[in-house]
Amino acid sequence: MRVLTEEETELFFEKLAKWLGSNIKFLIDREDGDYVFRLHRERVYYLNSEVLKMASHVSKDDLLCAGTCFGKFTKSKKFKLNITCLDYLAKYAKYKVW
Repeated sequence: MRVLTEEETELFFEKLAKWLGSNIKFLIDREDGDYVFRLHRERVYYLNSEVLKMASHVSKDDLLCAGTCFGKFTKSKKFKLNITCLDYLAKYAKYKVW
């Protein structure tokens, strides 16, 4: 797992801003711990920093996933959100329909 590059971070947060607006800050600055976004096999994961420390002990080939998958980068470097992040999008969405 690695940190997102500047270009990847920009694309990722532009996509999240469409759904969350200024509520993105609530994903990063949480009261129950430090949460980070990490990239693994072209997928962006949202996980606790303690889980990240544990996942760093597993080899890159053996690690399937850690945390919640927010989406993936396509081969054309576009970002697509995944349905697994729906719990977080629903909690902090700027427009709620349901």
